[in-house]
Amino acid sequence: MSFGLFPFGDRPFGDLSESGTSFVVLHGRASLTVTFDYAIYAASRSFLTGDDDVPADTYFSGTLAQPLSFKRSAISGDGFSGFVEGQGELVVNNGDGFYDFLPEFYALDGRGLEVRYGRDSDDYRTWFTIFKGTASDFHVDETELRVDLQDFGYKLEIPLTESTYSGSGGVNGGDDLEGKRKPLCYGYCSNITPVLVQSTKQLYQVNDGPVQAISAVYANGVALDFDQDYGTAAALLAAAIPSGDFATCLACGLFRINFLLDGDVITCDAEGDNSGSGFVSTQGQVIRRIVANLSALTDPDDFYVPAFDKFETAQPFEVGYYADHNDTSTVSETVTRIMGYGGTIGFRRNGKLEIKVFEAPGPVPAMRFDETEIVDIRRERLPDNLTPPPYKWRVGYARNWTVQDELAGAVGDERRAFLAEEVRYAVAESAAVKVNHPFAQERDPVGGYFRNEEDAQGLADRLLALHADSASLYRLTLGTRPFSLEISDTITVTFPRFDLTTGRNLRVVEISENASSNAIEIVGFG
Repeated sequence: MSFGLFPFGDRPFGDLSESGTSFVVLHGRASLTVTFDYAIYAASRSFLTGDDDVPADTYFSGTLAQPLSFKRSAISGDGFSGFVEGQGELVVNNGDGFYDFLPEFYALDGRGLEVRYGRDSDDYRTWFTIFKGTASDFHVDETELRVDLQDFGYKLEIPLTESTYSGSGGVNGGDDLEGKRKPLCYGYCSNITPVLVQSTKQLYQVNDGPVQAISAVYANGVALDFDQDYGTAAALLAAAIPSGDFATCLACGLFRINFLLDGDVITCDAEGDNSGSGFVSTQGQVIRRIVANLSALTDPDDFYVPAFDKFETAQPFEVGYYADHNDTSTVSETVTRIMGYGGTIGFRRNGKLEIKVFEAPGPVPAMRFDETEIVDIRRERLPDNLTPPPYKWRVGYARNWTVQDELAGAVGDERRAFLAEEVRYAVAESAAVKVNHPFAQERDPVGGYFRNEEDAQGLADRLLALHADSASLYRLTLGTRPFSLEISDTITVTFPRFDLTTGRNLRVVEISENASSNAIEIVGFG
């Protein structure tokens, strides 16, 4: 079996700005290629592709020293959740000085790479992808060309939005908003503070783009009456709005009020982004829409759709998220925040984004390992927040985006109570865990973006059950079969120690692989 890496990209230095770039690496008959106007082809032994391969009829010199070493992990002090990123490296032999010119003329960082795996006897085009990502940096010395790798997580390490107010007036805001980001609203959001775009027209914005509804507008907690919706921002700005009412332009995420302001705080409820295929409101749908709208990823081509479909079936919980003009979050920070504890987001080997519920190991393993494959096995401590096990979980819901205590006298007691607190909590706790583990923990609150109590309660119950029972963390060093598993896959481990003697299913939470030694290290939970 052999490995191959095939990258792509552009942006070399100097006069080569219009050329493309790729890097291909081979182990056996695997490949790493870098192409600008000038191409570099390296392999662990010399190799010629076929006339219908990509690249076709191409010779690779046998200079590849390290085809691929890569690590991905979902482990943190918090547990097993959040954004999963991977890093690694490739090494090409430079003992003859062949690649000495690279730092002077070319930049490899930001260039895409694809590593493939297949049999020497098979056509290169039939090999399957074991890594698709990018070069993050490179270094050339007297013996090696060393290329640092990372997956496509960097594509989400960008500001949540680049759209800003110009300050030119009207819907573009005044001097006070110049250069500030336009707001974003997704799903169901309650009592958000909209951006005051133009004070003389009492024009406010809740989203940079269309929304499904601005269902209520409040002045110090008192609801204003709805007038009508206008199809354009110009029509809304020209409208004569009855006193005490509000009117909307849902197509632009705008509303106006006609209300005598005297230090009043204006807030609203909104059903957010309604672009593309329309309004989305569940956790997975909102995460997918944010990534598709606000990053370079294309939906569905850059998404692992089966994972998103499965997540939607498992956890179709309605959420809401609002980012105002002062928000400095990145896309990755935002989607991780919406996910909360209990799920992972990251890129698969083939470079497609996936989302998964983190749960107990499944009944059907992707692979099985025993003494035949296991070189070494160690039992490790669980993350700090999971040992001793938590006896209480709190999951937030019904977020109030603007906490208020100075309200009009007409506001009722129930509304006052809602506005006084940012988040409500569903609670799951176990007295039995507390008895068995006197030092059992109360976990920090999870999330706060769910709309409904029953959804938050369901997650709290699931997390309590997942971590209340005895669980272990095992690190396995295997002497064979790397590049087959994904984070969150289930494996069965049988070994004559601990609780593994009759076989135990584990959830994969970390993978480290090395093509040179054909070895893999896996950390499993269960």
